[in-house]
Amino acid sequence: MGDEWGSTQFYRREYDFESPQKSCGGAGPIKIVETFLEFVIRQLVEAPEEVLVTKVEQGQKLIFKVEMRKSDVGKVIGRNGQTITAVRNLLNAAASRSGRQVFLQIVE
Repeated sequence: MGDEWGSTQFYRREYDFESPQKSCGGAGPIKIVETFLEFVIRQLVEAPEEVLVTKVEQGQKLIFKVEMRKSDVGKVIGRNGQTITAVRNLLNAAASRSGRQVFLQIVE
């Protein structure tokens, strides 16, 4: 049986749901959310090297400002806003575990 996925290699990281800091190298839940957001956005755009994610904390609110090329904004928003809505829902679900609210702003 050959490798069905070709030369692509997949790395599996064990995740400790009881202590996410331990499984992600000591990073807190907010850093994990930020890393997730950067990864997802960079996979959607044509120029991932031009994506800049800025985090602003205001009490229990956490605002992520994502800057990218103007031509990539439509890809991140998606048809009828479905892509950006899905990303926002995932961010809020992850952040709610630490009692935070997350807001995502797209900056051209």
